[in-house]
Amino acid sequence: MNLEAVKSKVKLIVNVFNRAFSSLFNKNERTVIFGGWFGNRFADNSKALFLFMSQNKKELGLGNVIFTTNNSKICNQLKISGYHTVLTKTVLSFKYHLTAGYHIVDMGGKDLLRITSCNAVRVNL
Repeated sequence: MNLEAVKSKVKLIVNVFNRAFSSLFNKNERTVIFGGWFGNRFADNSKALFLFMSQNKKELGLGNVIFTTNNSKICNQLKISGYHTVLTKTVLSFKYHLTAGYHIVDMGGKDLLRITSCNAVRVNL
């Protein structure tokens, strides 16, 4: 078996495990989690939609609108401004990733914790 075949089989096993693990958690259709620029920036489309949904969540029928980032300065600035934000690699962030019904990104899967996106609706802006 060549290296590419081994990589393919490992990827398949990881994907099956991720889907099975993620399915243990109920997705909340009223929870939306955002990420942007590989978790390093608060900018562009994900910023605009996050701000809109946060400011209008009651009218949109949403419960939690969360921005996740690797950058503690961004996290602190958003918290000071009254927005719901978490650092990406924390237990609380992992919980939100696993239970959010919607995962919204602007660069791709690496904006969020990709392994938690199974069974969630993922929107790439």
